[in-house]
Amino acid sequence: MRLYFHLRKSAHDVRLDEEGQTFATLEDAYMTACREIPDMVAEFLRQRTDAMGFAFEVCDADGQLVMEIPFREMVRSDLRVDMTLSERWFAGIKRRDIRDPASGPSNFSEFLYSPVAAILLKPSGYIEAVNQTFAGAGVTQVSHMIGRSFFEIFPDRIENDEFAGRRRLQESVERIASTHTPEAWSNQRYDVLVSGGEWMERYWDVNNWPLFNDDGRLRGIVHYGRPVVDPGLERTRDIFERLTVIEA
Repeated sequence: MRLYFHLRKSAHDVRLDEEGQTFATLEDAYMTACREIPDMVAEFLRQRTDAMGFAFEVCDADGQLVMEIPFREMVRSDLRVDMTLSERWFAGIKRRDIRDPASGPSNFSEFLYSPVAAILLKPSGYIEAVNQTFAGAGVTQVSHMIGRSFFEIFPDRIENDEFAGRRRLQESVERIASTHTPEAWSNQRYDVLVSGGEWMERYWDVNNWPLFNDDGRLRGIVHYGRPVVDPGLERTRDIFERLTVIEA
């Protein structure tokens, strides 16, 4: 990812590096920032009396906010830069849990570092990003997912129209894009295609949240599906397995 360091205060934007820098992960960008920005910020503090109202930002090539550290989180009362302050702030992002649908991620950084594996969808259902927890789970190659339809990567079982997994998810994403209201529901059947072309029956608790840019515009919809086991199905399988053991 190519990222750019900014200083921002409302409409005032000071770009610190015109060429940008390439990083493998957001954490790499943060560690680079820790090394480079103290001198930048110290000089800025000397030049601007309103500097404490600014925030240090990392933005992508499209100008979208990726990470933000307010000056008050990195500058001590004596106006010296103390990166341990922002380290605590950054660690807080990585610890944040977005399981509660009423309090989903409030910015891209929180989405990226949530301990819950999640996908960022466009209103069209195409995948814009996955967070690091999802990428680390090894479900599928992330590079093959970005820019493709969620339903192409994770197809639903066509003959299971009565369970309406795909239709319900698609309608939820489109609705959230319009209403900006989170949605959640339980025990949604959405079967999984496994090796050999066979389908595995699966149920999910679903949470979808709107995610906004810094200017309040919708960036996408965060989708999180937690796998659950249908209680009735679990009992049936348990009985079947016991009978199989007895017959053997």
